[in-house]
Amino acid sequence: MDNELYEEEGVPSGLITGIHLNVSTQEDIGAGSVIGHRKLKGCKYCIGSSINFPRMKFKVSTRELFKRSAIIAEANGILPADYWDFIPKDAQQDESCMKPNKRVLSHAQLNSEKPSKDFISAQQKNIKDDPSKTSGLRWIKDVVLGKRSDHCFRTVVVGDPNIKLSEIGIPCQIAERLQISENLNRWNIEKLDASCNLRLMVKGEMHVRRKGSLVWVRRTDELQMGDTIYRPLSDGDIVLINRPPSIHQHSLIALSVKILPITSVVSINPLCCSPFRGDFDGDCLHGYIPQSNDARVELRELVALDKQLINGQSGRNLLSLSQDSLTAAHLIMEDGTLLNLLEMQQLEMFCWDVLPSPAVIKAPSLNSHAWTGKQVFSMLLPSDFDYDFASDGVYIKNGELLSSEGSSWLRDTGGNLFQSLVNHFQGQVLDFLFAAQEVLCEWLSMRGLSVSLADLYLASDSGSRNNLMEEISCGLQEAEQACIFKQLLVDNCQEFLMGCAEENRSPLTFDAEYFCHEKQKSAALSQVVHDAFKHIFRDIQSLAHKYAGKDNSLLTMLKAGSKGNLQKLVQHSMCLGLQHSLIPLSFRIPNQLSCAAWNNQKACSLIQKVEGTYECVESYIPSAVVKSSFLTGLNPLECFVHSVTSRDSSFSGNADLPGTLTRKLMFLMRDLYTAYDGTVRNAYGNQLVQFSYDIDMDKSDSTSTSYAKSTTACDGIGGQPVGSLSACALSEAAYSALDQPVSLLETSPLLNLKVLPPPLCV
Repeated sequence: MDNELYEEEGVPSGLITGIHLNVSTQEDIGAGSVIGHRKLKGCKYCIGSSINFPRMKFKVSTRELFKRSAIIAEANGILPADYWDFIPKDAQQDESCMKPNKRVLSHAQLNSEKPSKDFISAQQKNIKDDPSKTSGLRWIKDVVLGKRSDHCFRTVVVGDPNIKLSEIGIPCQIAERLQISENLNRWNIEKLDASCNLRLMVKGEMHVRRKGSLVWVRRTDELQMGDTIYRPLSDGDIVLINRPPSIHQHSLIALSVKILPITSVVSINPLCCSPFRGDFDGDCLHGYIPQSNDARVELRELVALDKQLINGQSGRNLLSLSQDSLTAAHLIMEDGTLLNLLEMQQLEMFCWDVLPSPAVIKAPSLNSHAWTGKQVFSMLLPSDFDYDFASDGVYIKNGELLSSEGSSWLRDTGGNLFQSLVNHFQGQVLDFLFAAQEVLCEWLSMRGLSVSLADLYLASDSGSRNNLMEEISCGLQEAEQACIFKQLLVDNCQEFLMGCAEENRSPLTFDAEYFCHEKQKSAALSQVVHDAFKHIFRDIQSLAHKYAGKDNSLLTMLKAGSKGNLQKLVQHSMCLGLQHSLIPLSFRIPNQLSCAAWNNQKACSLIQKVEGTYECVESYIPSAVVKSSFLTGLNPLECFVHSVTSRDSSFSGNADLPGTLTRKLMFLMRDLYTAYDGTVRNAYGNQLVQFSYDIDMDKSDSTSTSYAKSTTACDGIGGQPVGSLSACALSEAAYSALDQPVSLLETSPLLNLKVLPPPLCV
C-alpha cells in the first residue's frame, strides 16, 4: 500500500542518476485516528507536507553544458542551507555562483558511486566502438583545437598592405608564448645563446630536451651540443596557416613570420584573402608551428605561397590585384592621367626600374614635362616581358605597356596578366604583386578616392534626378505589362481567355491585383513572370551608366571590378525591383506594397469568408515589385517583403551538406596518388585505380594546358595526391553551387543530397 502511494505521488526512491536517496516509511495508527489512515515518516525530501524541504524536479537540459546533455535538479521556495548536501561536492564548481534553487549535475557527480577504473574503461570502450569519433577532423578538434598548446594559435585576422604576401604579422606577445624547437649546434649557437640569455633573465630558468627527457637549465653554460631548445618565434620562422572551412587545397598555406608591435590579432596582406576565401570582418586563422626540420622543409617545398601560385582546380593564377590596388590600376591607366616629377619620384621608391623619359615634354596644365599612368605601370614589369590581351586592346612589348582599355586583363579571368607572369616569371610574381600594390596604393592615396551620398544620387542635379526617376517609373510599368502578357500566354490561362471572349471583354481590363494573385499560386507562373521582368529590367539598369558622371566613385569601383555589382548599385540608388523567393508562404502579397493595400486585402478576405466565396490555397510563392530604393527608403510592407524574399539563404540552412560531402570524399580518395609509371594507385595495398592520369592537350583549353605544363615542370611525374585534389575540386564547386538555385522551380542541385537515404551498412 505504501509503495502504491509513492508511485502515485511521484516520490523518488532508490538510485536516481547515481545519487542515493535513502527512503524509509513507517505506519503509525494513533488512538483516535480513522481506520485506514496512515502517517508517513522517513526521508525529509520525500515527505510532501515538508515545508522546509520541498520536492525537487529532475530534467534533462537542452543545451550542451558539458559537451553533452546535463541533468538539472530544481526546487521551489526558500531552501535551507543543507538542502543540497546530498549532492557530492565538485571541486571544479563554485557554489557561490550557482542559483540557490537549481543545481546542474556534472558527470563526475552522477558517476561518483562508480569506481573510477570502471568509468574510464567504459569511456574507452565507447571510443573503440565508434572509431569515427577519433579519426580525421574529430581528432583535430578534440586534440589540437580543444587543448591549449605552445605550438598552435587561433586569433582574428586583419589586413596590412605593408607586409609582404609571403609573410604573416604576429603580435610580439603571442610570439613570445609560441615555441619552436631547434637543435643546438655550432651553426646556431650564437643565435640560440642570445635567446636563452634573454629567457633566463626574464624567468630565471628554462627547460631543454636532452636525450629524450626534459632538463631544467639555469645558466647558458649548462647547455650541451645536441640539446633541443624551445625558443620563441622570431622573424623568418615558418608557420602553417589555415582558415576553416578548408574547401580547397589552397586553404593551407605556409607563411613566414614577421613580429609586429600589435596586440591580439594577426595580419596578412589583403591580396592573400583570395586563397583563404576570407576577409577582415572577424574571420579567424589557425596557425601551427612545425617542430622538426623535416616538417619545416616540407612546408617550404609543398605549401609555401610561392609553390601555390596556380589554382589546382581552374588552372588560373591564385593571386591577383584586388580592392584598392585594382581600383588604382583602373584609374591610373585611363587616358589623360598625367603625373609630375614629384609624384614620379615618390612612386619610384617602390619600383624596380629607373625613371623613364617623360612621355609629355611640356603640358599646359602642369607647365612642365609629365609621365603617363601607363609608364608608371610599365616600371613594374620585367624588361623582357611580352603580353597581349586582344579583348581589352592590351599590348605589352619588352616590358612597356603600349595600349590598354578596361581592367578585365588585371582580374581573375582566363589569360590575364598575372597568369602570363606565373608561366614565364614564376619566381618573381610575389615581388611584382607586392611592388604593384605599394605603387598603386601610394598613388591612390595621393589622388584620393571617397564615396558619399552624392554618388548614390547618380545624377548631377535635381532635374536630372527627376528625369531618372520618371524613366524608372515608365520602365517598371512596361515591365508589369510585359509580365501580364507572358502570364496570359501560359497554358493555364486558356480557360480564362475563353471566358473573356464569351463575355466580349478584354483580359487587360482586369485589375493588376488579379494577375498578382494568380502568379503567386503557381511556381510556373512565377517563373514566367520573373523571366519577363528580368528582360525589361536590364534596360532600367543601363540608366545608371547614362545618368552617372565620370567621376562617380561607385561606378569607378564597379568598372574596375574591385567591389560591388550593377544590381546592388541599382537597388541602392534606383529601385529594388522584383523580389521573389522559393519559400512558400501561407498568405499572399498585394500588388501595391502599401499599408492601405494590405488592409484592403485582409478586409476582402474576411468578406469572402463570410460570403463563402473565399478560395483556400495551401501556399503562395512570394513575388512582388518594390519600386522604392534604399536611398529613398522603404515603407513597412516593402521592408517586410524584402526581408522575406532575400533573407532566406540556402547556404546558411544547409552549410553542412558541402562539409559532409568534403569529409566523405576526402576519406574515400585521400590515399590515391599518381605513381611514377603514370598510373593512379592506392597508397595502401598498391591497387591499380586508373591506367593513366593525364590531360588531353588537344581537347583542353589554354588554361588547363598551362596548368598541366607547370605541374609537370614543377612537381615531377609521380607522387601527386590526385585523390585529395579531386575531392577538393568537387568540394569547392559544391560550396559555390549551394546558394545558386537553378530557377524558381528548382533549387540548388546540391540539396538533392539531403533527401538521399543513408547508405546501408554491410
